[in-house]
Amino acid sequence: PPADDSDPNDQFAELMMYHHVNRVHDYFKGTHGFSDLDYPLPALVNVQVKTDPPLPFLNPGPDGWIGLENAAFFPKEAWRQFAASFGLPPRDSDSIIFFQGGKDFAYDSPVIYHEYTHAVIGTGRLSVNAVLDQYGLDMSPRSMNEGLADFFAASLSEDPLIGNYVGTMGLGLRDLSQFKRCPENSTDEVHAQGEIIGSTLWALREIIGAEMTEAITYLALEQFTFGTNHERAAALILAAAADMGPEIGAQTRAIFEDHQFGQCERSLPFEFFRAQIAGLPHLVEGTQTSGVGGLRSGVPAFKQFHIDTAADTAAVELRWKVAAGGQGGFGGFGGGGTAAPLDLML
Repeated sequence: PPADDSDPNDQFAELMMYHHVNRVHDYFKGTHGFSDLDYPLPALVNVQVKTDPPLPFLNPGPDGWIGLENAAFFPKEAWRQFAASFGLPPRDSDSIIFFQGGKDFAYDSPVIYHEYTHAVIGTGRLSVNAVLDQYGLDMSPRSMNEGLADFFAASLSEDPLIGNYVGTMGLGLRDLSQFKRCPENSTDEVHAQGEIIGSTLWALREIIGAEMTEAITYLALEQFTFGTNHERAAALILAAAADMGPEIGAQTRAIFEDHQFGQCERSLPFEFFRAQIAGLPHLVEGTQTSGVGGLRSGVPAFKQFHIDTAADTAAVELRWKVAAGGQGGFGGFGGGGTAAPLDLML
């Protein structure tokens, strides 16, 4: 590795990427028979961006280049749109991109496995923004995409900590050994929401072992669709586990019940609620952004709450304020605009 972690042009990033992409490719092919990625998958390292005019809120360096601490799986369709914004050439295949900021995300092998697993899942599974159920909008498809990428990365690394290198203070980005349960840990940020399935599968791995848990999960994943939600995913995983024998099936069901995975009433007690997670505001979709058709007059929220009142309660007062979200291309940064009013449905 170079002496400076922020070196924007080091060959160590290239070496790490070459080795670990081949390792994770050989794992999915050799263990699960997955051959859809039997071609040279473009993997970009040391990536920074420069905009004209500069975007000051992204903190460009003295040379105008913007260091981003992130990594991403880019389907070729998404890359085409992204590349057009920066005058970059299109690509004929999907790719994985590792940005260069204060730390180099290509140095963290589980992050490489995570992004490659997104490529394995592909664009035909777990890709819709949200689905509707009796509680409102549900982002479990995309969150499971993140959680499954975390699980396979952690299992291949034999370490529940994702992002041990790129995270802060040795805490990593996410720790699958931390118990996560629905609805207490339900949120509307896909990586955090993904920890529910990631934590559930890691707990199962601790009981029945890595090989069996990975096999069960992959067999179920092959049957997932664009909008598979927690309930359907749990049914498919439990069915795959039952096929492995009654003991494995019973152990899997017990873990799933403990984490309330697939049988969750997504309603939380309403208490003092600060609408932020990981420093970002909670998301309230609009009729054009939810990805769910037929919602013309309004969109239900991701979060639902209930209030249990005493028999002599005369009234309940709720207060909230709303701020406009961003329309920028970097995760919603940018702000501006006017916030639409929120209605309360009782």
